[in-house]
Amino acid sequence: TGGVGMSLQTDSLAHRASDSVLPQSKDIQRLAPIVRAEAERIAAGAIAESRPLVCVDKGSGDGPNMSRLTNAFADGVCAVSPKRQTWLLHSDLPACNFSRMARTQGCDTGDQVAAKFSAMVSSSFLDQQVPHEFADAIVSNCALHWIDCEIPHQQDVDGFKRMAAEQWEQFLRISHAELRSGGVLVLSMLGRSNGTDSSDHGPLRLLADTSRRFSREYGSQVLQLPVYPRTLSEVLQPVHDFGLPFQVIHAVAESCDCPFWKQFLEDSDVSKYAADFGHFVRGFSERHVRQWVAKTCTLPANSVEVDFAVSEFYHLAELQVTKDPPKYALLKKRIVLALRK
Repeated sequence: TGGVGMSLQTDSLAHRASDSVLPQSKDIQRLAPIVRAEAERIAAGAIAESRPLVCVDKGSGDGPNMSRLTNAFADGVCAVSPKRQTWLLHSDLPACNFSRMARTQGCDTGDQVAAKFSAMVSSSFLDQQVPHEFADAIVSNCALHWIDCEIPHQQDVDGFKRMAAEQWEQFLRISHAELRSGGVLVLSMLGRSNGTDSSDHGPLRLLADTSRRFSREYGSQVLQLPVYPRTLSEVLQPVHDFGLPFQVIHAVAESCDCPFWKQFLEDSDVSKYAADFGHFVRGFSERHVRQWVAKTCTLPANSVEVDFAVSEFYHLAELQVTKDPPKYALLKKRIVLALRK
């Protein structure tokens, strides 16, 4: 596992729940054309070489979306060099369902590729996963805002911010080492505007508010996930300040509408909105909520009592959304970044 805790798991429940309407699918749709265009460029530049072209997805999850970015890379290669081999590596932590990941390899495969080899590895994206100058492309979607730590203390805001900055720089340095000359890093992550913090993100606000209501009788600390939404300047700072030799191809912070919220505005079905939004939030947060509930209630994390308590927590979350839907709308900032070595 590379010594990284469970907090870096990119939430296979959320990936398993994904389909074409969920937020992370929209993020992938945003990245896929960039990945394909870069794959075409790389394939054209390597036309005289016989080696396979390699794409690594860091934090792929194990659900229906897990291979969409690597397939975009393979499709781009195939468009330029139909007989060229592609090697596609999907990386995530052990909590992923690797059997499901293997089955998913046959789904959503895109265009036919002459020789496509897919593999899975259990590892953290803070560890080097392939040899130096081995990968032609590294991709990542909705993973890199997760920080390697236990549930952070709200009082240590500065320490958490430093940790996030250090881990982001480490990721960039490792990715640069793994990429061949001319290779590309393409990713998206949760972002924020200058002057805001994670409490402005609807799902994180919902979890914090629900934990306050849930823990009134226990006097427990408010739940805060190990998530750090970065500003665009924080994302680019290591490239500019520490001289990491990347060429910035694409760097933007975009406002994104929640598909659940858009549907709610059309049909005004608050119960459906609360259920859909609650299911999405549970998908990416349940592991951490379970740990927090077990600590709050002083119960074993895998006990039946915690199962019931976790269900009650998410029931309260849905009630919160029902009472004030606009407060928890997922109107997020998305960082889209493409760096070329």
